[in-house]
Amino acid sequence: MHLTGESSLSHTAISMANHSSAWRKAKEATTGGKSNLTFAMYKAAVAKQANPLLAQFDASQRSLSYANSYSFRRWKFGVDVQLLKRAGNHQADKMHTILCLECNHNMNNKKIGCTAMWNGERANALAETILGVTKACGQ
Repeated sequence: MHLTGESSLSHTAISMANHSSAWRKAKEATTGGKSNLTFAMYKAAVAKQANPLLAQFDASQRSLSYANSYSFRRWKFGVDVQLLKRAGNHQADKMHTILCLECNHNMNNKKIGCTAMWNGERANALAETILGVTKACGQ
């Protein structure tokens, strides 16, 4: 597999512009993890009227993790939530379970996934049916 263009496969830091853009696009009502920090709180930190130190701190924390493959302790735990497949049917085999992780951990996972897809496209290593998926990632 040979890549053309830049030799670097990905950027190892998350810029303030990337961080702010990602949180502005996030859905406020998305459920977070065990800490009770919400997507709304992270969106508020990147709002124009917010103190820029909040967003800088959040971006540096995400960047540290992303660049060094480090997982913060609170990122190692999640909350299992059972959802009904059909309203009113509470049978265990008729429900499905999702794992809610910390908001900034979710955002880093999205960044990792988008970077992997972007690199796959650059290397012509993806099936034709999923080409162009990085447009949704803003890359």
